[in-house]
Amino acid sequence: MNQDGLDVILRVRHLDELLQWVLGWGANVRVVEPESFRSRIREEVEKMLKRY
Repeated sequence: MNQDGLDVILRVRHLDELLQWVLGWGANVRVVEPESFRSRIREEVEKMLKRY
C-alpha cells in the first residue's frame, strides 16, 4: 500500500479478462502497465465520452 492507495499486480493470460473489472473502478483506478492495456482502457473511456 502507498499514500495513493493500493498497488496490485495481476498475471493473466488475456488482458481482456480484466477490462470490465478495471473499468468498474472508474476514476479510482490507474493502470500503470503494460502500455497496451493503458491504451485499451483509454480507448474504452473515449468511446464512453462520445456516447455521453
